[in-house]
Amino acid sequence: MSLGEALLSLANLGVAILAALYIPKKMMNNQIYADLISEYRSPAIGQAIISVIAFYTNDCNSDVEMIEKKYFERYETDKQNGKYENSLHFQRRLLSQYYYQLAALRYQGGWFIRLSKKKVREDFTAREAKLLSLLSYMNKAAENIFTDYDIAGMPYADDKQSTLLEKLYDEAQDW
Repeated sequence: MSLGEALLSLANLGVAILAALYIPKKMMNNQIYADLISEYRSPAIGQAIISVIAFYTNDCNSDVEMIEKKYFERYETDKQNGKYENSLHFQRRLLSQYYYQLAALRYQGGWFIRLSKKKVREDFTAREAKLLSLLSYMNKAAENIFTDYDIAGMPYADDKQSTLLEKLYDEAQDW
């Protein structure tokens, strides 16, 4: 075997290894994204979006400065009434987790296997940016509710979810 043939064989092996690693990961990400789109169309997500927007427009009078106070009030009322499943807190968590999964697909992993900006633009609108902003404020309010539950001396991890949601929000401004 000549040197040229050996180099060609080595290059082919390299391409085969990359394809063996890339294709399954890309397929998995596409399947996760398809599942996310299906979940987005579900009544649970629709109800959560309506609940979060209604809270902001009705309870807070569309004033971001009121979110923390009103969120705490609603949380306490729901807790006293034993209302957890459809509570605002649950709805916020559902949406935050949904958008965190979307952001993780969009920003984590190698460049070739990430969800493309073009694909996200096709399926979502600029209104998502408003919802992400609202969720960010609500997540900060919820974080303050749970401050009392921290264990003394335990390190507080950086909030990766909020960071990715904010990154998705910044990108959504251009949709």
